[in-house]
Amino acid sequence: SRTGDDHPGRHRYRYSPELDGDDPLDEAEVTHVRGLYDEAVAATDAAVGQLLDDLRRRGALDNAYVVILSDHGEELHEESQGFEHGAHLRGDSFLRIPLTIAGPGIAPGARVPGVRSTAMLAPRLASLMGLDPVEGAEVTGVAYGETGVWMRERGGRFYQRDRLPYPGIARLVAPLPDGGFMIRPDLEERVVAAKHRMIEDSHGRLVLRPTPAGLVEEWTPAAGGPATAPAELRMMLYARAPELRAGPAQLPPVVGPNTVKAKALLMDVAPTRVSLPDRAGGLRALRGYRRWIVDPWADKAAEDHPVGVLFGHKADVDKDYHANRRALLLPTPAEIEWSAGSGGPLRFAALAPTRLLGGPPVRLRVESGDTVLFDRQLGGARGPGATDWLDVRVDHVAGPLVFKATVQGAPDARGGRLLLASPMIMQREDEASPGWNLLVVQVDALRAGDLGRGLTPVMDEMAARGTSFKNMVVNHTWTRPSTLALMTGLTSDDLGLNRHTIRLPVAQRRGFYAAKPPLLPLAFRRAGFAVDASVNNLFMLSSHGLGVDFGFQRMGDYRHLVRDTPEVTASAIRFVEANRRRRWFQFVNLNAPHMPYTAPRRFVRRARRALGEAQADALAAPRLRYLAELVYTDDALGRILGALEATGQRDRTMVVLTADHGEIMDPAHDRLSAIRDKRSLYHHGITPFDEEVRVPLIVVAPGAVRGGLEVEEQVQTLDLSRTLRELFALPQDPRQRGVSLAG
Repeated sequence: SRTGDDHPGRHRYRYSPELDGDDPLDEAEVTHVRGLYDEAVAATDAAVGQLLDDLRRRGALDNAYVVILSDHGEELHEESQGFEHGAHLRGDSFLRIPLTIAGPGIAPGARVPGVRSTAMLAPRLASLMGLDPVEGAEVTGVAYGETGVWMRERGGRFYQRDRLPYPGIARLVAPLPDGGFMIRPDLEERVVAAKHRMIEDSHGRLVLRPTPAGLVEEWTPAAGGPATAPAELRMMLYARAPELRAGPAQLPPVVGPNTVKAKALLMDVAPTRVSLPDRAGGLRALRGYRRWIVDPWADKAAEDHPVGVLFGHKADVDKDYHANRRALLLPTPAEIEWSAGSGGPLRFAALAPTRLLGGPPVRLRVESGDTVLFDRQLGGARGPGATDWLDVRVDHVAGPLVFKATVQGAPDARGGRLLLASPMIMQREDEASPGWNLLVVQVDALRAGDLGRGLTPVMDEMAARGTSFKNMVVNHTWTRPSTLALMTGLTSDDLGLNRHTIRLPVAQRRGFYAAKPPLLPLAFRRAGFAVDASVNNLFMLSSHGLGVDFGFQRMGDYRHLVRDTPEVTASAIRFVEANRRRRWFQFVNLNAPHMPYTAPRRFVRRARRALGEAQADALAAPRLRYLAELVYTDDALGRILGALEATGQRDRTMVVLTADHGEIMDPAHDRLSAIRDKRSLYHHGITPFDEEVRVPLIVVAPGAVRGGLEVEEQVQTLDLSRTLRELFALPQDPRQRGVSLAG
């Protein structure tokens, strides 16, 4: 409105009222400012006329393209109490501008209907002028915009002394004593991530803006437009928001809070009575054994309470099977009592590791009031609970629950050691109302480009039944950091863990546990889910120095090069069958596609049939063996999904299929890693090529996730933690880097 002293109009710049004061303008002042604006437009129009007249006099107008437009509109007290631009995206005052193009070949007086955007102008002008095409395609019928508030530098309020590019900034910041301000800590991530954005087409305008309550979508339909924003328009908006990537897009949060009545995981409940006279001796016996750690996620036990441990041992040498469970250490003589509450079925597991730690067999007796629920000797050379965990289920418990561990025939003798895993009072089956389960299948070294070729009918059928993210990228290209990204929403750098070498220093592991990272298994455990892992993944254990503890209640780790796949599969199926009346989260890591590619011969033959003999013969031998591993893995996945069907859990289990990284198969991508002294061909962890960083992501939840949807926007492993927490109504952690794909 700076018209100048010599402007002949009725409203002049010098008479503009103070717009930065706290007092609202009255009607006369509003009219005055609008008059200033109108006079400025008239003055500008006169100046444009002078410019066109000059071009005409020079004979240049007929051969020139003349484009008249604005960089933005101006609010004149219409949508809010202001005279400004850039503050919001509501209404038309900021967004709708004139665009006129005149010149050779353009019909005079033509009016173009529909929505257009200034982003279309550069490609159009390049085309008119016969120039090289401007990178990017013209998009017709859709306009995208984003804005921020340019805070006035005049005025006494703190947010008027600084310019902050966010709408509604006064509700998102807190003043400091020195007169400055800071973004509220609980809103900082939201404010930084979410600009004020909009997208518009012939249906209407969708605006996304940050508020103290979260990201808010505002939909304004055009005349005759739909009452809600079309899904395609929402996806286009989030696709244009790189900070949000897929945004709240494709996965509806239909999986509500835990509907199962509370169960008591007794390890997490303070006992009512404890007697452990040889607690210190039991710990000394463990210190000479390598495959255990004190449970890093349990509260520090009082001096007279049992110590929580994560205990692992090789339960089957032939299968290279390592059994790991979270347990309480009960050195004899031990007695511990809990209240059973209203009662219900009791589950627990026990191990008396006499062959590992020495000592005599242990008698375990479980009582409830006057009723003996369990009474058996464990351990010894061949006794139950000696080489593997003994799983026990008692149909009903009522009253106080007492566990007694003693040496057979010598009730006061010391030297026996019992590990008690996951003692839990279940709800009664006739009261069960189980909700959704979660099955996450991570296939090691699975490349996105190898699905849909006839080799993986189970995975392909999952994609047809669920939502498939076609541009899913990993944040790390080897197993440990990638699995951590999935389970925490954080990078290994965030977690203070080395991402270059396999061994983790003790100080880094201690720092990881001290930081209490937001692990998904812990979140599901706290919500009352049974939480389990069946894997071939030594990086998910801390005791040998190569990994960290992820917080699972039980983890079966099978490391045989060939037999690991059927054993992991069988372990996963046993868990599904045993927990059909509970809510659960199971993580399954199938390792077959990882080098050295040793699938059984029948799967090599199946791969050749699927490819065709001519194509199979043209492949390098390692490439064919890798594809055979995919067939092997797909067969195993089908067996696990079949168990869901057979136990009636298919329609209430969300299945997520992804990978920790891909694998280099193209000789042109062969590189040497100076850090790891390895080549990348038929390997991973070295390069950023697409075949190594792009992996599948398929989400299936019958009736909850749209079937057959393919999402082209790029997403990443870090997004999964936030997504799953939102879908299962678990608390979010502000440290997570990813964004939720649920909405």
